[in-house]
Amino acid sequence: MCCNMQPFLKVIDVLFTLVMITIPIILIVLGTVDMFKAITANDDKQIKEARGSLIKRVIYAVLIFLVPYVVRLVLQFTEEVFLTNDNSGLENPTSWISCWNGTMKETLDCSSCEDIYDDDSDTNNSSTGNLGDNND
Repeated sequence: MCCNMQPFLKVIDVLFTLVMITIPIILIVLGTVDMFKAITANDDKQIKEARGSLIKRVIYAVLIFLVPYVVRLVLQFTEEVFLTNDNSGLENPTSWISCWNGTMKETLDCSSCEDIYDDDSDTNNSSTGNLGDNND
């Protein structure tokens, strides 16, 4: 089951990484632009407002950067502490955590798994057979 979920889990990982990197960069750049505008305007009130806004944006950027990282740490900790290696992963309500961590660490061995995304045209053609060739 984990092997079939790997493409989706990798997409989620890419989205996590994208959010973790791009949003903080955007927040810091916009705060810097506002600060630059206030400094070029030479207005002390605007500079104080822009400084406060920049500090808030940097704090938000750090939090947005750290939240996915903390979630990954919690998932790794949960797997190590609460899950056992008794091969009951499908019945276990937290089996997706093992799938997630295995996909992120690239430690899943999918060589013995059946690929549900593989197009088996040979099995579909052999099941229909030659139904129209009864010339007896």
